[in-house]
This record gives sequence, C-alpha cells and structure tokens, in this order.
Amino acid sequence: MVVAGVLYIGAADGTLLAVDAQTGVEKWRYQSRGPIEQSPAATGDLVVFSNEADQVVAVDAVTGKFKWQFKGETPEEYTLRGHAGVAVDNELIYSGFSNGTLVALRKETGTPAWSTSLKGDADRFVDVDATPVVVGERVYASSSSGGVYALDKTTGLIRWRVPFYDVAQPSSTGNVGGIATDGKTLYVSVADLGTYAIDLAGNVLWRVGAKDGGEPAAPVVWNELLVYSLARDGMFIADRRTGETLEYFDPGDGTSSSPTVTGDGRLFVMSNRGILYAFDLE
Repeated sequence: MVVAGVLYIGAADGTLLAVDAQTGVEKWRYQSRGPIEQSPAATGDLVVFSNEADQVVAVDAVTGKFKWQFKGETPEEYTLRGHAGVAVDNELIYSGFSNGTLVALRKETGTPAWSTSLKGDADRFVDVDATPVVVGERVYASSSSGGVYALDKTTGLIRWRVPFYDVAQPSSTGNVGGIATDGKTLYVSVADLGTYAIDLAGNVLWRVGAKDGGEPAAPVVWNELLVYSLARDGMFIADRRTGETLEYFDPGDGTSSSPTVTGDGRLFVMSNRGILYAFDLE
C-alpha cells in the first residue's frame, strides 16, 4: 500500500515497514506478533493491519507509534493459519478471525462495535480468511465453512448467505480465497469449486468450475475483465459479465498468489516456481 509517497508493507516475521516509495529509505518499523500476509489499510492518521496471531493493530502513519490492538479468539485446535485483511469504512474497521467471526472495530479505540459468527453449524474449518468488502450499507465476508455473507455494516445483522457445496466435491471445505467487487457484483474464488459471480442480493449469476482444483487466490476486477487464479490451474482472464474465459495462462506449475493489475492495465502474476510474469491487458 502506498499513501502520500510512503510504502507500507508487512513481512512474514510480523514486521510492518514504512519506506519512502521513491528512495527506498526506511522511515520506521513496527514489530507485531504474527506474520502479516495481507495489505494494511490507511484511515486518517492511522495505518491498520492484521496478522496471523488473530490481531488487528493500529499505528501512527507518520511515526509508527502503537495506538491500539484488538485480539480475536483463536481456537485451541487451530493449526492451519491464514488471516483476513482489514476493510475500512468511515469510523469502522472490519476484519475476520480464525474462530469464524467477523468483527467491526471502532477506528479511534479498537473496541468492538459488533461481532457476528459466520461459521454456521460447522465445528471445523470455520476461519474467516478473505478480506471483507464494503459496498453501500453492507459488508460482504466469508468463512471457510459458511460461504459468503451479506451483513448490515452498522449492526452486523446477517441479510443473506450463499453457501458453497458441490455433490461432485463433497470433501471441499469451500474455502474462499478472496472477494472482489465492481460495486454491483461480487466475484468469489472458492477452493475446488471455481469462481462465482454473485449479485448484491445474493443471487448467483454464473459459476466457472476449477479445471484442476486447488486453493484460490483473490480475484481482481479491471474494466470489463476479471482476472483470477487457482493454485493448480494457472491464471484466467474472463469477461466479468458472463464468466467466459478470454485468455488462459499456464506457467506449468500453477499460481497461488493473487494477480496484481495497475491502473494502466499492466498485469503481474507470480508462478509457484517463483517466476514473475508481466502482461498488457489493453
């Protein structure tokens, strides 16, 4: 994330770094207690981030000084670790936790405004690993067992739910790798089951099955295109209105990381072999 010429980036050792985007000179660093895999978010004079220790932390954007921290509940039996990023909307910050809850935190204090369980009736694979998305008066989130939910962003009341299950893949947890939106439609990548387009009323518009399955990465919307990847499938460029695949790239060993698209249509994707590829979407 780059804000006002400063690059904020998290690391696997739990460090959040602030670096001058032009010179690379370090401005400050903050040490947290868990790996930081998701992008931080800026709001006012704060930088807010989450980590694999089920923490959401706010620091001063200029100095890196600690402001507040919220610690979610981590189940004792929880061993597979991932974590949702944070979404900011006005005075609330939203994030998900490994116990299957979505929590709205007050920006100034980090205290919970509300907390809602998204795990349904499940007793395992309940973690919320996809970063929430805010559109209008609702926040959209998912859990590995429960599917995708729409909630009132002020109260946390669940408005609708779309579960993910396929009789052809009864062992799938339905793990959601990420949610993207164009403001009218949600695009969701689901382990083993493929990629879905869901309107804001909870209706599934289309689904494209995963060719070979695998863990999903967060999809990306660019103009009329949807770019997504699955761990063993490679990368797809699709018409976001229909799901029709327009281009497909297979590096031979899959792509687990989410694609990155710049404003001028340059696409970057990292293969599982560690090779960075660049494309032009124009």
